[in-house]
Amino acid sequence: PSHPELLDFLARTFRAGGRSLKGLHRRIVLSATYRQSSAARAAALAAAPENVLLGRFRARRLEAEAIRDAMLAAAGTLDRTRGGPATHDVALPRRSLYLQTARWDRSGFATLFDAANPDASVERRDTSTVAPQSLWLMNNPFVLGLARDLAARLARDVPDGPPDAPERRVERAWRLLYGRAPRSAETAAALELVAGGGPAGWPELANVLLSATELVHVD
Repeated sequence: PSHPELLDFLARTFRAGGRSLKGLHRRIVLSATYRQSSAARAAALAAAPENVLLGRFRARRLEAEAIRDAMLAAAGTLDRTRGGPATHDVALPRRSLYLQTARWDRSGFATLFDAANPDASVERRDTSTVAPQSLWLMNNPFVLGLARDLAARLARDVPDGPPDAPERRVERAWRLLYGRAPRSAETAAALELVAGGGPAGWPELANVLLSATELVHVD
């Protein structure tokens, strides 16, 4: 192990805390190391290019189910109802927990984003980055429908009228999708796209934002 003293410390506190896994998880995820950004500081990068010293967070992609739920939540259409039957239809707005896995169909959304193979024992999912993932996010009817839903939500949240409505609508989109305010260059690019798209400008922008790397990665 790269950090034997840390492992010993966690083992001691785990035992002293009554062997509570929940307590162990809380200690880890509330630590400064776990909560740091994936942005590499120059000194940390020079000292440990492979991040063995844990000088930054390792950016990771969301699981297939979390990607779908994040898009539905941003569009304001996620059905949070608990319980009930599962469904095969990826376009239904129910949480991905209720999407039924079909063993005979390995060509769908979940497989594309590296869901576990139900015909095998899988201890850890692979994480791939392939062109069909981006193509699915840009062109699938489910995502295109979510883009229209997101555009409608933005119009409801920030109605037309005030001269700064487009800028505030762009900021609302960034807050919903990425949890931050857009940079000035991002705002300018977004407004240019909307202006050039005519009536379809806002849905087109929404589709771009739903397909962005930032949405599907934790960094």
